[in-house]
Amino acid sequence: MSEEWDERPTSPRERRREEKDEKDEKDEKHEDHRDPLGGLVGGLILIMLGIGLFAWTQGWITGWAIALGLFFLGLAAIFVIEIVIRLVMPAYRRGIGGRIISTLIVTLIGLGFLGFEFWGYDIWTFWPLILVAIGLVILVGAILGPLFRR
Repeated sequence: MSEEWDERPTSPRERRREEKDEKDEKDEKHEDHRDPLGGLVGGLILIMLGIGLFAWTQGWITGWAIALGLFFLGLAAIFVIEIVIRLVMPAYRRGIGGRIISTLIVTLIGLGFLGFEFWGYDIWTFWPLILVAIGLVILVGAILGPLFRR
């Protein structure tokens, strides 16, 4: 007979306790894999958004295009901070290709809104350049990527 037959039947309460203990053990194993940079980036975005909205309500920033342009450029700056931290600190080193592409996209969007406000051109005229920029980043990553993996 197997050992399972020798055990006495457990109550639903005991089974739930055992399942909870197993779940806690799994959580402890995965606890070290949490990335604190996500909290840093999220906190910085909320701080930037709060400051921007306050400046807008005070009249320091006028016009929706300027507000959106500055928001997207601030978002890009926060992404650059994250990229630099990931490159400098080995503990947080992970792939940054996606973050570089998103930084490039939000930078172009921000410049597009500011360009609409200051120079009168429409972002919809130049949006295909975002695709060109993404393609260039992917191309450079494909060419230079093997050099950095050694």
